[in-house]
Amino acid sequence: MRTRPTATPNRRGGSTSPLRVLAAGQAITSAGDGAWLTVWTIYLTRFGGLSASEFAVGATAGGALALLIGVPLGRLADRLGPRRILVALTLVSGIALAAFLGVRNFWTFLPVALVANACDKARVGVFQVYVMGLAGRRERVAALGKQQAARSVGFTLGGALGGVVLALGSLPAFVVLILANFTTNILYAVILLRLPPTVPPARDSAHRSTRVLRDVPFVSIAVAGGVLTLGWSLLSTGVPLWMTHHTDVPPWTAGALVVLNGVLVALLQARAARADNSRRTATRKVLSSAVVLGVACVLFALTGVVHGRVAVLVALVAGCVHAGEEVIFVAAFWGLSVALMPEDAAGEYQSVASVGTAAASVLAPLVVVPLVVGVGATGWVLLAGVFVLAGAATVPLSAWAAGRPSHQETAHTAVENPDGPPRPSAGAC
Repeated sequence: MRTRPTATPNRRGGSTSPLRVLAAGQAITSAGDGAWLTVWTIYLTRFGGLSASEFAVGATAGGALALLIGVPLGRLADRLGPRRILVALTLVSGIALAAFLGVRNFWTFLPVALVANACDKARVGVFQVYVMGLAGRRERVAALGKQQAARSVGFTLGGALGGVVLALGSLPAFVVLILANFTTNILYAVILLRLPPTVPPARDSAHRSTRVLRDVPFVSIAVAGGVLTLGWSLLSTGVPLWMTHHTDVPPWTAGALVVLNGVLVALLQARAARADNSRRTATRKVLSSAVVLGVACVLFALTGVVHGRVAVLVALVAGCVHAGEEVIFVAAFWGLSVALMPEDAAGEYQSVASVGTAAASVLAPLVVVPLVVGVGATGWVLLAGVFVLAGAATVPLSAWAAGRPSHQETAHTAVENPDGPPRPSAGAC
């Protein structure tokens, strides 16, 4: 799926790359997301009439729905073009976010949470396909890295804004934030409509629908990647509870780790994505990232043994190691999933690759919290072992996937035409 990007005129008479415009849109909508995710638990339990358990059920259900609709939406993106699907998901997500203002109990919360969370998570794979369509075949992972860096900047700034709203604590402040998040989604949809479309590649008629689900090697890699993305939930789910129940570090430490993570990812992600992320190199990097994540887990466990300033220092070092792992893993997993996907089913395959992230968000409270809060330091060591095993599993799985006839045909096509198919007609989406 490819279109040679046309320049978008700017006020000075020059032009702006579509990928730069898209990155600006990502920063804008991510600022809204970061602000909302910082406050939504407090807002819904304080003003939405929810208990903590009711909130957890609704949030989990939305992630579960994303698992079900991810592949069908990916197939739809392959047929209609990813931009059209991305615009639709963004608009629906924005409307659902505004609807949180009307939540008064669990039964008004559940449908809104289902739609908002499912759309937000399901559009990840579609977005990745659109970025790959705008970029050259050799530039895909680098382009994804720049988009992720822009997203990290926006998310970090939004998180800071959410912190201000929490400090104010008033209902009008929360209302303004929700309306601002709604506005960022609408603005993002408008930006998408002004960008060039990508043309869906011709699908091989010999392949039936949802063929990705029959591609056992690729699905297995997606599962292993999903296990590793559980590590992303450590800072938002495991670490704050661990520090509250098992350490004597100041309360601000957990928040500082989130900000530190956002800054480091914003600074390093694009650079990591520009590096060699071919299949073999990406496989080695996934394994390396798993080992680094295991080290981060051990360091977090150590904060429960040491005390005072030393504990804070160890926590900050663990946060840096965790951010380094995320940067390495994200770029490597992009490289691996892109290298192993058929061109005519990019939407399906990237949707499955991103399902791991949605699954991790669903399972994180069920896996991470009991281990780090209930079991304690031993739970961190167990998590480290699971992460290393998942990383190690990608090595034989990658070799297995590379031996498929469909992958060999895709690789041969990539060598013949490294920049992808020609620019689409004006009517493509």
